[in-house]
Amino acid sequence: MIAALVDEVDHQHLALDPASGHLRRSIGACTFCANALYTIGPCDYKDQLVALAPLEEATEDGTPATPPQVLENRVQEALLGEFLAPAAPVSGVEEAAGEDKPRFVVRGRVVTMKAFGVMDDAAVYVHGGAIEAVRAAGEPAPDGYAGAPVLATRGTIYPGLIDLHNHLAYNALPAWAVGKRYEDRSQWRRARDYAARVGIMHKLKTGNPARAVARYVEVKALLGGVTTLQGMRSTFGSVSSAMQGLVRNVETGGTGMPRAGSSVQDLEIADAGTVAKFRAAIAREQSAFFYHLSEGVNDAARQFWRDLEKGNLLGPGLVGIHCLAVPPAGFAKLAAANAAVVWSPTSNLMLYGSTLQLQPVLDSGVNWVLGCDWSPTGGKNPLFELKVARAVATAQGVTLPARELVAAVTSRAAAAVHWGTAVGQIAAGFRADLLVLAGAAADPYDQLISACESDVELVMIDGVVRAGTAALFDAAQVPAHGRETVKVGTREQNLWLRDPGTTLDGFTLERARTILVERMGNPAAPDEEASEDDGFEIALDDEMAPLPPLSPAGGQDESTEEATEIIAQTPDALTALGDAALWKTLRAIKHFPLPVDSLQKDYKS
Repeated sequence: MIAALVDEVDHQHLALDPASGHLRRSIGACTFCANALYTIGPCDYKDQLVALAPLEEATEDGTPATPPQVLENRVQEALLGEFLAPAAPVSGVEEAAGEDKPRFVVRGRVVTMKAFGVMDDAAVYVHGGAIEAVRAAGEPAPDGYAGAPVLATRGTIYPGLIDLHNHLAYNALPAWAVGKRYEDRSQWRRARDYAARVGIMHKLKTGNPARAVARYVEVKALLGGVTTLQGMRSTFGSVSSAMQGLVRNVETGGTGMPRAGSSVQDLEIADAGTVAKFRAAIAREQSAFFYHLSEGVNDAARQFWRDLEKGNLLGPGLVGIHCLAVPPAGFAKLAAANAAVVWSPTSNLMLYGSTLQLQPVLDSGVNWVLGCDWSPTGGKNPLFELKVARAVATAQGVTLPARELVAAVTSRAAAAVHWGTAVGQIAAGFRADLLVLAGAAADPYDQLISACESDVELVMIDGVVRAGTAALFDAAQVPAHGRETVKVGTREQNLWLRDPGTTLDGFTLERARTILVERMGNPAAPDEEASEDDGFEIALDDEMAPLPPLSPAGGQDESTEEATEIIAQTPDALTALGDAALWKTLRAIKHFPLPVDSLQKDYKS
C-alpha cells in the first residue's frame, strides 16, 4: 500500500492538501474516504459528490424504502462487476487466451534495431501479442506454426515507431501560420490568434466530441506508423488517468513497461513541495518523467535549466522536452545523469525560428530522441519529423547517420522510457509492434526517413493488425465485418479499430470525422453532443498548466480580458500526403528557415 502511494505521489497523481492534511487526487477521482472499515479524514469533495442511484420511496402498503446506501452499493457493485468482466473476444486477429492465441508469420526484410542488424529475407514469428522468434526465411519455423497465416509483405519490416512528445488532445487542429518569431513559451500562448484556434477544444472535451477527438488523433498516429506515444490523458466516470487506446501510451504502461509521469508546467523552484516531488520523480531509475525544459531561446527559458543545475535536479528519470536554451555543456551533464532529451525540430522552427544545435548534443553522448509535439505547431507524425530532422542536420553541416535518426523513434526512444526490453526492437520476447513499408531495395534507414504515409503497408500493435493494405488484412484473416477504410493519397488503407470493452469500441472514424467537421466548422453552435455528458472527457494541457508569467523580454501581453472569439476550422488532415493546407501554412511562416519545397518532395507520390 505504501509503495503504491509513493508511486502515485512520484508521478504527481496525488498531492498533499494542507487544508485537510491528507493526500488528494484531482476533482472527482477520490473514493472511500470514510466507510465501515476506516476513516481517512474530511472529504475534500463532499459538496461535489453525486449519488449514482435514485432514491426510493415507501410503497403504499407500507413496505419501507430501500436505504440509500444499499441502493448506492448495488449500483457501484454492478459497475465494478461490469468493469472487471473480461472483454468478449473478437474473431480473427484479437488476442485470445492460452494456446488459442493467434499465430502469424510476417515475411520481408527485417530491420531489427538490435545492434542495427538487417536481415534481407526473414520471418517474424508472432504468437499472441509477442514476437516468438526472428529467423532467416530458409530456417525451420518454431513449433506450432504449421498452417499459421503468412503475411508475405515483400517490404521492409521495422519496429513500430515511438513518438515521445505530443499533446494529442489538440491533434485534430490544423497547423497554425505563426505570425512572428517568439522567444519562449510564455509569449505565444498569449497570442490572440493562437487562442482563437485552440479555444475550440473546450467545446470538444467531453462526451461524443471528446471520443471523436480521441478516435481521430489515434488514426492519424496509426497512419504514420506509430505504435507508442506520449501525451494524452482522459477521464471516464471517477477514473482519471492516461488514456488507454489502440496505440500504446507511455503514461499508461504495461507489463515490462513502467508507467511514465509528466508535467507541462514550468517548475516553481521556490515551491519546496513541488521541488521535492520533482526530485523524487526524476530520481527513479525505472520510470521516466517528461518535463518541458527550457523551451525557448532567451534568458528566461535558460533560467529553468539553471534551476535544475543549481538544485541538483538531474536524474535518470528525467526526459527533458525541447531543451532549446540548455547550454552546450549542459547536455554532457544530462548524459552523466542518464537523463534523456526529446528533440521536436518542427515545433521549434515554427515557433522560435531555430532549434537545437546538434553537434554538442551528439558529442555529449546523451540519449536524444524525436517527438512530434502537436499538430498546430509540429510534425504530423514521426515520418514527417524525421525529414525535418534530416534537413536540420544538413543545414547545420552535422553528420547524422540515418540509422541514428531511425533509432531516435525506435530503440533509443524505448530506452528513454525504460521500455528497452519490451518495444523498439524486433527480437524474441519483445512485443509484436511492427511497421511494414513497401519495397526492400533502398537503404533501409534512408527508406524510413524518406517514406510517406502511402508507403505504409502494415501497422501491428501487440500482435493485432491495426492499419494496412487490404491484401495483408486478408492474409492476417482480419474479419471483413468491422473493417474501416480511409484514402491515403491514391491508395486505400484498411483500419481495424475494434477494441472490445473500451469506451471507444464501435466509434468509427467516419463518425469521428463527421462530429469534428460539424463542431469545428460552427463553433458558435449549441453544444448538443457535448451536453450529453456521459463521463468521458479528455484533459486539456492549457487547463492543467495555467499561463506562466510573461518573460521580461516578452514585450506587450497580447491577451485581453475579453474572451477571444473562436474561429471556424476544419479538422487537420490525417496525413501530410495530400495536405495542401500544411505546405501553404509552412510557406506563410516567414521565420521558418528550411526550404519547404525540399521537404515536400517526399510527398509527391
